[in-house]
Amino acid sequence: DEDASYVLESIVTSLVVRLNHEQYKIREAAKNSLKYISDSSDVGSILISKNCLKSMPPNLVVAWRPICYRLQLLLSLLTEKGLGLENSGITTDKMLKFMKDSKTYTYSNSEVRECSKQICIALAKIVGSDVLLSQLEGILKKTTYNDYKIAIAKEIEADAVAEAEVKAQSAKETKEMKDSNTVISTKDKENKEDVVQDANSKGDGNTGNTGNTDNDVTTPT
Repeated sequence: DEDASYVLESIVTSLVVRLNHEQYKIREAAKNSLKYISDSSDVGSILISKNCLKSMPPNLVVAWRPICYRLQLLLSLLTEKGLGLENSGITTDKMLKFMKDSKTYTYSNSEVRECSKQICIALAKIVGSDVLLSQLEGILKKTTYNDYKIAIAKEIEADAVAEAEVKAQSAKETKEMKDSNTVISTKDKENKEDVVQDANSKGDGNTGNTGNTDNDVTTPT
């Protein structure tokens, strides 16, 4: 519905502007409202990223909080919705351009710098580290590039180790379950054999008793 989309876009645009507000409570309320919209609507996610990726006025670029709030929302969208115009509305080129134009890679505030790095790590996990690093090489200075390269490699290695541990644990649990089932099956078989053996023993005993009874009967003369 075009009218609903227009209303939603107006709301999102207004909330993104409120991320620039000087009062903390208003910024937080705007951020939480945008998060709620992104969680409940794919269209909302695309509208949020569209507004957050817009170029910021020079007076806001120097204020770290507005940028940080935008980056946090974009990182959340990226990790939860993924990459692409039909998912989060974020593309690698748009994201890198926004951070380059806002100078977030080497920003004076550490939170902004760290958020930029985490976004690049998230992008690398989706598109591949080689692909992303080849793009960053043309954007970042050598020192910053090396820092990002190390951070991305560490994160991807950590994920690989964690994945290997999960697979190993899963394989261990599967083996233990199979071993347990084998033990249960063996015990069941032994129990069945014991039951059959007991039944046979009782049958043999009854036959013997019957024979003895016949022998004890005196034939009348």
